[in-house]
Amino acid sequence: MIKGRNILVFSDEWGRHPFSCQHIMKYFVPHNNVTWVTPTGMRNPTLSWYDLKRAVEKLRVMLAPAGRAGEGDPGRPRSISPLTIPYSQFGLIRALNRRLVLRALRKRTAKGDLDDPIVVSTLPITAGYLKSFRDQAAVYYCVDDFVNWPGIDGELMRRLEDQMIDDADVFIVTSDELARIKSRAGKRAIVIPHGVDVEHFAEATSNGALQGIRPPIIGFFGAISPWLDLDLLHRMAKARPEWSLVFIGPCDTDVSRFDGMDNVHFLGKVPYQELPRYAVQFQVGIIPFLVNDLTVSVNPLKLLEYLACGLPVVSTDLPEVRKFADKVRIAHGAEAFIAQVEAALAEGTETGPARRAVARGYSWEAIAETFSAAIEGAFGGDR
Repeated sequence: MIKGRNILVFSDEWGRHPFSCQHIMKYFVPHNNVTWVTPTGMRNPTLSWYDLKRAVEKLRVMLAPAGRAGEGDPGRPRSISPLTIPYSQFGLIRALNRRLVLRALRKRTAKGDLDDPIVVSTLPITAGYLKSFRDQAAVYYCVDDFVNWPGIDGELMRRLEDQMIDDADVFIVTSDELARIKSRAGKRAIVIPHGVDVEHFAEATSNGALQGIRPPIIGFFGAISPWLDLDLLHRMAKARPEWSLVFIGPCDTDVSRFDGMDNVHFLGKVPYQELPRYAVQFQVGIIPFLVNDLTVSVNPLKLLEYLACGLPVVSTDLPEVRKFADKVRIAHGAEAFIAQVEAALAEGTETGPARRAVARGYSWEAIAETFSAAIEGAFGGDR
């Protein structure tokens, strides 16, 4: 593991939705001086209720003082959310935001914190930031195909990501498909899959929050977003009214088609610390993603989290899920999906230990060590 370095991370808000970069950096924080910076978002805001709530959340975070590393959590870095301007499709605004971010960094960090940092970014919108420091290593950690994200200017993202890849000394992706579509001559992507906090999920006990919902519970946690196959879910809810479909997570898409369906429950976001205590009340965990240009490169974090809970899992046909085909039921189309859920329900709990054993092979600690080795491999451990 890299130790004694300044590490500067540009990514989404720390703690909002714990994701791979945050899980990995928790293992770097105790041994390094890590500063976590949240720049402007990549998607232009709209007047939707979801975006208005997000704007208030972001403003609250931006106006908060910089959190100190380890404050209240030994795995928490110093966090900075500079005040920036949305509508970053304009080059002038991107340049201004870059100046605002760099000025905020210099103002809100101690002397020496920015000396020769390892710079890590997960966001194409930060193109140009990687080379703003006399860095030891510039790392682009690509976790999604942002070119195909809903609501994002794909051509702009393509140009920005090209610059990110060109500027990066180390280019890491989370799926084989991302490596295939993003690698180019002279810049090979290193594939490092997602991990899981096995103990967090495997040792959870029920909090009773779902006891008022009739079993069997077919559960999903994560963002309820446009990449979910809502047609499939609606057909399943209608075809099996005796099943309860439970969705946990923020919603930024129209789910009005489920209004009035007594067996469909949207519970909203719950804290990550509480999430396993809900999930262990599921009988089946589902990954009902559309299969399209965006999702074929996705490595669903929830897959390993479901397995760590010991849950049977049913998914649509995603390339990264196929790697776990001996432990996951994969379906093509709504009827097949319903049939696979029925088969999963019939499994019972006997195969839970085998699923947990698979998850144990992907601990975040091991993934963080691999991430560190990828950086050290490019520069040597003595630098």
